[in-house]
Amino acid sequence: MKTYGWVAFLSVIISILLLGLLHILSPEFDPSWRMVSEYANGNFGGVLAGFFALWGVSSLALVAALRTQVQSRGGKVGLVLLTIAGIGQVLAAIFDINHPLHDGVGNLAIAAFAIATILVTKSLKKVNEWKGSARRLAVLSHASWISVALLVASFVVLIGTFTASGATVDANTAVTVLPEGVVALVGWTNRLLVLVFAAWTVVAAYSVIKK
Repeated sequence: MKTYGWVAFLSVIISILLLGLLHILSPEFDPSWRMVSEYANGNFGGVLAGFFALWGVSSLALVAALRTQVQSRGGKVGLVLLTIAGIGQVLAAIFDINHPLHDGVGNLAIAAFAIATILVTKSLKKVNEWKGSARRLAVLSHASWISVALLVASFVVLIGTFTASGATVDANTAVTVLPEGVVALVGWTNRLLVLVFAAWTVVAAYSVIKK
């Protein structure tokens, strides 16, 4: 169990370091409005693929680490959702943003992960040796669904203000500069979501390692 905990812990840490590295390697992507997946269109798509692959590995390893700790029916459903999220994260490494399946697997992974954090945390709170860790996980599980809500809200604001600006999008031309008046926060909320999800994984994995 601890071995899987270490795999989950190290994988998610390295994945976040790779994401941070992309901000240095590809500064042409404005993080305020460019989504993480858009780094695939830069010169370092392999680094992005590594980020998604390791993120997925961390989720799947965490499922293996927690399978004996989660006993409730809801918790087991949470582990199934975490497995789906992990598979989706790995698939995002294979199907980049230019692939028609990318958005589907990405959105499925996000939704599945957020719900999984709530269900798994609720189950772990019933286990005595998880009492202390479960409180921290509970805070991060709520932060997870809040980060999803913020991502959706910021995307709606981006589209709404972009439309209100009178700008049009040519299907054959990528938008590289936003018109004046567009509220661009979606890139930051996208990154916030990744960090919150990663933090939940780190706490859960480290708790397994300590036991």
